Amino acid sequence: EVGLPRTDSIASNMSDVSQDGSSSRKASPPTPTVRQTAIPPRPLEGDEVRVKCAKMLVDALKCGDMPDGTLDPEDLAARIEEKLFDSHRGTTDKYKASLRSRVFNLRDKKNPALRENVLTGVVAPERFAVMTT
Repeated sequence: EVGLPRTDSIASNMSDVSQDGSSSRKASPPTPTVRQTAIPPRPLEGDEVRVKCAKMLVDALKCGDMPDGTLDPEDLAARIEEKLFDSHRGTTDKYKASLRSRVFNLRDKKNPALRENVLTGVVAPERFAVMTT
């Protein structure tokens, strides 16, 4: 947690307030977004490797107790898989190794904070997909 930038709405609101406490933008109601959450998400249809990889991520995200404020694990898994696919330019051996590493790290009993941070949005799924040691 220490040293990680905040990615939640509080952090974005904090950046919109000047030193004197006045807001630098007009308040507007949040615009709801609709996300495809079912596995397999549309981009994965017809690609058995990607569907299986997304399923492995979902299972790893759901492997323990779900913390308060948990985001949709299926949506998170789809976003992680998509970023991995894009960054490796396909379902290469490196893509598969990277995915296995992330599944292992999410299931790691010695690092439960990682899984919790991904599930609650502290670590964005797109960032988690490209994290290094």
